[in-house]
Amino acid sequence: MKGLCPRLAVSIYHKPEDVVEIPAYILSLHEDHRLYIRHYQMSACETILYAV
Repeated sequence: MKGLCPRLAVSIYHKPEDVVEIPAYILSLHEDHRLYIRHYQMSACETILYAV
């Protein structure tokens, strides 16, 4: 259904390429998502991509 897109919270710290590949994949499925990245620790661990 056009206009409907799920809200997602996806971990993107398991592999270095996740930071690029996962957002690209999400946008390929639904280009209207707005993407936000948040860190919850000083290191790259616990980096979450939000798609809304």
